[in-house]
Amino acid sequence: MKKHLAKNTGITGLASLLFMTSALPASAGSAEDVLNDLFPEKETAEAEISPALFNQQLEEELHLSFEKTPDDDALALLDEDGLLGEMKLEEEEKGFNWSFELLEDEEIIELDLEDGRYFIGSLEDPDITYGSFIHLSEQPKLDIEDETLSGTAASPLEDYGLSAQNLELTMDSKALEEVEELHIEIAEDGTFSIELPEITEDTEFIFQLLDPAGNKTETALELSAESTDEENAVNEDENSEEHAVEENSSENSSEENAVNEDENSEEHAVEEDSSENSSEENAVNEDENSEEHAVEEDSSEEKASFSSFSTFSTFTADNDSTYTYIGDFYNGASGEYIRDLKLDLTNLGFGNFPSSPSDRFGPVTMGVVEDFQRAFGLKVDGLPTNEMLDMMKAELNGDLKALSQTSTSIGEFYDGASGEYIRSLKHDLTNLGFGNFPSSPSDRFGPVTMGVVEDFQKAYGLETTGLPTETMLTLIAEELEGSFYNGASGDYIRDLKHDLTNLGFGNFPSSPSDRFGPVTMGVVEDFQRAHGLSVTGIPDQRTLDAVTQALTTAFYDGASGEHIRDLKHDLTNLGFGNFPSSPSDRFGPVTMGVVEDFQRAHGLSVTGIPDQRTLDAVAQALTTAFYDGASGEHIRDLKINLTNLGFGNFPSSPSNKFGPVTMGVVEDFQLAYTLPATGIPDQFVLDTITEALKTAFYEGASGDHVRELKRDLADLGYGNFSSTPSASYDAATVQAVRAFQSANGLTVNGIADDSTLETLSKLLNEAAMTGVVTATALNVRSGPSTSYGIVGSIANGTVVTIVGEQSGWYRIIFNGGTAFVSGSLINTSSTPDPGSDFNGPNQIAYTNGTSLNVRSGPGSGHRVLDNLGSNTRVEVLSTHSSGSANSWHQIRYDGNKTGYVSAGYVQFASKSSAGSGPLAGRTVVLDAGHGGHDPGAVSGSLREKDIVLDVSLRAEELLRAAGAEVIMVRRTDIFFSLSQRAFVANRSGADAFLSIHTNAFNGAAHGTETFWNNRFQANNSQRLANHMQNHTVAKMGTRYRRVDQANFTVISSTQIPSALLEIAFTDHPTDGNKLRQNSYRELAAEAIRDAFIDYFN
Repeated sequence: MKKHLAKNTGITGLASLLFMTSALPASAGSAEDVLNDLFPEKETAEAEISPALFNQQLEEELHLSFEKTPDDDALALLDEDGLLGEMKLEEEEKGFNWSFELLEDEEIIELDLEDGRYFIGSLEDPDITYGSFIHLSEQPKLDIEDETLSGTAASPLEDYGLSAQNLELTMDSKALEEVEELHIEIAEDGTFSIELPEITEDTEFIFQLLDPAGNKTETALELSAESTDEENAVNEDENSEEHAVEENSSENSSEENAVNEDENSEEHAVEEDSSENSSEENAVNEDENSEEHAVEEDSSEEKASFSSFSTFSTFTADNDSTYTYIGDFYNGASGEYIRDLKLDLTNLGFGNFPSSPSDRFGPVTMGVVEDFQRAFGLKVDGLPTNEMLDMMKAELNGDLKALSQTSTSIGEFYDGASGEYIRSLKHDLTNLGFGNFPSSPSDRFGPVTMGVVEDFQKAYGLETTGLPTETMLTLIAEELEGSFYNGASGDYIRDLKHDLTNLGFGNFPSSPSDRFGPVTMGVVEDFQRAHGLSVTGIPDQRTLDAVTQALTTAFYDGASGEHIRDLKHDLTNLGFGNFPSSPSDRFGPVTMGVVEDFQRAHGLSVTGIPDQRTLDAVAQALTTAFYDGASGEHIRDLKINLTNLGFGNFPSSPSNKFGPVTMGVVEDFQLAYTLPATGIPDQFVLDTITEALKTAFYEGASGDHVRELKRDLADLGYGNFSSTPSASYDAATVQAVRAFQSANGLTVNGIADDSTLETLSKLLNEAAMTGVVTATALNVRSGPSTSYGIVGSIANGTVVTIVGEQSGWYRIIFNGGTAFVSGSLINTSSTPDPGSDFNGPNQIAYTNGTSLNVRSGPGSGHRVLDNLGSNTRVEVLSTHSSGSANSWHQIRYDGNKTGYVSAGYVQFASKSSAGSGPLAGRTVVLDAGHGGHDPGAVSGSLREKDIVLDVSLRAEELLRAAGAEVIMVRRTDIFFSLSQRAFVANRSGADAFLSIHTNAFNGAAHGTETFWNNRFQANNSQRLANHMQNHTVAKMGTRYRRVDQANFTVISSTQIPSALLEIAFTDHPTDGNKLRQNSYRELAAEAIRDAFIDYFN
């Protein structure tokens, strides 16, 4: 025979895409037809509402768009009965969004829509409406007759004029690969019939009914394959208190494969909060083997199987067996005496053997024997003995009614009584926590049930007889009212679900069912476990009291209290959210969003609900936070650091309070470092302060930058520092800085801040003069005598800038800092003063054109004065540039002749190299990016053009020392167009070209990156780029960002192997600090030298 098992589960779809074509059967018409049927006024409506049919649980908001925006200041929400309130709308580019909120006395009210039609209209005149929508949360109904394989489908949408044909019914089976999802046609009256495929094994079919609002209902139908084998049939004994599961099969030699089902109760325990389900749980239970063993199956099992008995020991007649006067009993024994034993046990209420059981003895029969032995106080081993057989015979021959019995209004109770009233009693006792009966117990009254009755009687102070009385039944009924048990129902259960959800336990819908079942019990267990209560799943008074107490300080949508106002203050102080200074005490979606932002920033679970971990994190963050009213040592330290950087005017021992004055100083710092001016020092601002302090000038600072400051002050007549001053910013330095500031109208604070340094630099430049090196190679020393170490050398004819003089030694600008050269080897009288239209000191260079025109002005439109051959030595007096056009040099040549030549035909090449070394015989071109009117990336006082020129000059010295000839695109602050830079490289005859740059982006990006182009010399260019990247990262300690191909003109137009190096980011605190320091610039130069050595080797 065929057995059909149907499981009905009402569920809501995970997504609601309004009127999807795939969601409608072909017979239902188009999505547009459905829309027109539901909204006949659609063609004339002024507002387009999307979605117009939906379930609020599946949508975050509605979108409203108008062909012509109404003149109303506000829109109203109405239902069939009239005005509901003013809609809180968020305006966007193409209309408005509505998140199901109303405005009432400036308070935001979150609205839970009931099912029905709603209208959007004018708040001033509710008779004016612009459009309507329908809210539907009720699932469609699906009923299937498992015997006839037919059924009916229905939906509340029929009340709005849609027919059942607008529903979609599909059938699917995961068990059969050849069975794809099938659409089942629904008639206009909602009826349908099912044609199932032939199957050869038990198969589950899933039926899904979907309505246009996205609500759906699922039903599972289990179909068993045909079998003529009697042992595979399902048998029941309704008169037995215990049900045995045994399968007798002539096909199988083992009784262990026996499987029996109780047809009356096989549903799984599943709680669904749905108005479509008549029961919160559909339990699947079997009353196996005996009432004494009442075992409730795990809800994930649908049928008993041999695995259910896997705990029985297997044994043989040689080891575990008994020998009785009717026969031997052991696992595998067979004979008519065993068939007789099964019938006798069944007659005594033990087991659920079929009317014609098998003659085999196995684990199932052993389990039934154990039940009997346990009930009658015998040794429990599953093997019948003569003593047991005698006891069975006496019971079968005697009066089964106990000597004592009771009569009640519902029936008589005695050992052996049976009836539905006994089954109901077992249900009631179980619901009150007494006994462990299955969900579908037997209707027999025996020793086990009497024992449970005794437990109840003891607990309630009744006479302990094991027999129910009228008084006891009345007491049971009273206790069941308002109680929590599997199957209980009432508004108090719905309230419990709301409370648990608000406390963060469970995931009940906004309108849960009023039934109590396994799912709710599991959630109660979670709450009990979290609050250190006894974990039973049943909310006793202690549990209910704990729930009430927890709600007073809980955070959930709709909660209110001072603890919520305090939370908003704390989040605002930590920089999260934008609550007003006096926020409301209500907790809603906005606050939840801010909590999510905090949780995400602190690596917490992002739920929007501030659990204890979140609250602890808030409290910890506040101890080191900066906000108006905050206090702590971290604030005092901030003030001292800002003062040392020249910001603010805090006393030497400032307060530890953070307020408007400090916020203003922080803003000044942020503006100076091109950071967002918020007045609140976030972590990035604090990191920038830390990096800035490493090269700042304040009492207590130290470093080479302080030594340079002392020399500059001394050159201008401030301070009494030695020729080799210390690197410490001491009291004498403070006094000299104060004197300088006072003399130049600056803020007198003794700190060399930006304004002080800018004025100092300006005065030094005004006081500086230039000179030309007359020696073949002039040594550059660290101090004003030959006793000081040599730090470099300068070639004959090099123009130098002199910023001071001491004991016949000139202090000159050298490699981004200052150094000393002998004044006797510098000619200060022969350097002409550049015209006011040009910039840059004089430099020695060489022509690289075979016939270079010298013109009367800076451009090809001027007349030709002369013509120079290749490698002619010239003196560059100045450079003329205009926008991005090619630059022109004013030169001196052939004695005192002057004129203009195109800058691309002049190269600043070193006159000589070391002659030997790892780079001997190699020529490289160094291009310091930007220059002149093009500063490149600027971050505070850092300018890209200055940094890369300094690094290039340092690299030139190192490369020459390694044996290379070096051609410089520029050696001073002049501008070259991109095409001119490539032109210089292509005419140089060099072996490789490197363009040197620094980066800037958003203050957060950092590290080194190098680029190459595949147009010319692709393989060599890529190899050169890799060497530059690896050595720079290793030397500078920067982040390895990338080596990549790029189309920058300066490398894509260069025909020799070329690369473009971005050393680091000027606007990142750590990178920028490194680029400020001479030591790191020297490291960058060393990296370039080492990269060329590796490349050529």
